[in-house]
Amino acid sequence: DLSLAPVLDIHNLSNIIAKLDRAFHRDPIIVSELASAFICGMNKVNMPAIGKHFPGHGSVVSDSHIEMPISDAKEDELRKYDLKPFATLISQNTLAAIMPAHVTYRAIDAKHPAGFSKIWLQNILRDELKFDGLILSDCLSMAGADIGNMSARIMKALKAGCDMLILCNQPRKLLYDL
Repeated sequence: DLSLAPVLDIHNLSNIIAKLDRAFHRDPIIVSELASAFICGMNKVNMPAIGKHFPGHGSVVSDSHIEMPISDAKEDELRKYDLKPFATLISQNTLAAIMPAHVTYRAIDAKHPAGFSKIWLQNILRDELKFDGLILSDCLSMAGADIGNMSARIMKALKAGCDMLILCNQPRKLLYDL
């Protein structure tokens, strides 16, 4: 069994995270503590934990399901708040996988959403945070992933460092044309 959980985003500005009450809390330390307990429960029934939406979707208002979100947060803000639960849980070695956000964080990589960014997935997630688990893309059919046709999305996500890709709600013809 696999569950795409827990959501490690901060309960902040996000219409898709905060307004739908998908986040644990506003404080990144409390998010880390609650997520750790949640992960412990998942692990007790042999279910791996997949932290999402790296490096954090909570401070972004736009919904990546229907538009391409851009974050203007400063790097120190991202590290102090949004990224904190991910860094904490990675250091505790409790996450089997991480799902990156379809959000462009201008302060770090102004050209690519995190799920298509070597800076985020290789330099920060793998090298800096020392995450050695699976990187599982968020759904490539979402508007926030619209960096080109489906073949371009697939290739860019793989080249950035995603190990597995999610592609749902697509007509068979589109999938066969890849």
